[in-house]
Amino acid sequence: RASRIDIAFAPPAGDPEAEPEPVTVTAHGSVVAAQDDATLRCGFLEAALARNEAGELGATIVRTRDEVGFTGADGVGARSPSLTADVPAQTATLEGPGSAVWREPSLISGANIGLDGARRRLEVVGAGTFAHAQGAGAVADAAKRLEASWSQGMTFDDAAGRVECTGDVVATSQPDELTIEVARAGRAVIDLDVPSGATGPSAAAPPGPEPVRQRALAAGDAPRPPDLPERTVRRVELFGSAGAEPSSDLARVESRRYALDVGVEGGRRLERFVRLTGGRIVADEQAGTLTVPGPGRAATYDGRTEPASDGADEPEARGSSLFTWTGSMVYDRNAGLLELARGVRLVHKPLEEGPVTTLEADNVRAWLTGGPLGPGSEAAVGGATRLGRAVARNSVYVTSGPKQLVADLLTYDAATHTIEAVAEEGNVVRLFDETAGPPVTARRLIWDLRTDRVDVREMAPVVAPR
Repeated sequence: RASRIDIAFAPPAGDPEAEPEPVTVTAHGSVVAAQDDATLRCGFLEAALARNEAGELGATIVRTRDEVGFTGADGVGARSPSLTADVPAQTATLEGPGSAVWREPSLISGANIGLDGARRRLEVVGAGTFAHAQGAGAVADAAKRLEASWSQGMTFDDAAGRVECTGDVVATSQPDELTIEVARAGRAVIDLDVPSGATGPSAAAPPGPEPVRQRALAAGDAPRPPDLPERTVRRVELFGSAGAEPSSDLARVESRRYALDVGVEGGRRLERFVRLTGGRIVADEQAGTLTVPGPGRAATYDGRTEPASDGADEPEARGSSLFTWTGSMVYDRNAGLLELARGVRLVHKPLEEGPVTTLEADNVRAWLTGGPLGPGSEAAVGGATRLGRAVARNSVYVTSGPKQLVADLLTYDAATHTIEAVAEEGNVVRLFDETAGPPVTARRLIWDLRTDRVDVREMAPVVAPR
């Protein structure tokens, strides 16, 4: 229905003597078109009509404007100042500020949104946002949201199960009121699982046997917004640069966990923190790994007063750690194992009073403990925030207070604040003290950083002069 409906007639193309038939329908003012569970509302609608291969008359190009709104079954909807649809091609374009498509509890917005039903594809040209209330249907929680924004564009390929966002990408997740996770990148690629037997959204319902006027204005003639189903994330890849060329721009992933504390401003204090930075960050959910295939840095902080959930309740294990590397990093979330290659530097500061320990080596393996930051954080940075133990190999150099140590193999136990240093055959461990005399040499020694006690377990070989 509408305030006014005009229908233009013309003879079929190539047959000027035939009976004229409708070629255009124009509706003005409070236009409402409904079919089954779908409703289209707008201030103006113009539909071009033509016969299909079966000889049925239906809409081909539909143009609408003035507060266009579409609602369908299962919480599907769209709004836009202007919507243009190519019904046979199953495509539609929403243009103008405030344009959005949604399927509860997910919503995508942007000033230029393209829908392709045949290819099961959605594209936002330019800046846009995505919002998802965690949960589904009536249990969706608006306070637990996943939000993302971008400045250049976004594509959602339903058939391939891939989402790609480009330009100043920021994604924020709040799985609970005390946990916040943020990812920043120039470009983000998210691979989702593809349900077996999945089918793409129907962009146009074939017209039924209604009269011409009803058929031309049927809401089913307008492409439906694509379904935005619940999907399992298989892989996330973040790039510092929005383009394909190498860049010095960095991607960053960060998780923060707070604890309620009435004694501080805001009523909560930072309890745990993880940040990972690199030119490229890859999270493989199936393998349970987090990879930075180039230079990067990782920082962790654990200030909990209660024991960790995994039993690592030694208070000495708490504190902050900074890892940097020039080669690569792989983190196995299941094992809590961090493997760093080339130019590795680890700085560990205990939460309580104690010396800062700095370790440098060609290769380092570090075990992190402490459990996930909060619900859902396992899918982000991994959540473990306590440095338990680190094993360093090749060109190992350690400083703590006035002492420096050189070794081939070293194990640092952050919980007990001890270092075990070992030299390979033919080499020696050397421990220098700026405040003392000659260095201590040994084949193997234990250094207690809390008491500054050095225990030589194997003496260095003595070479007699000839």
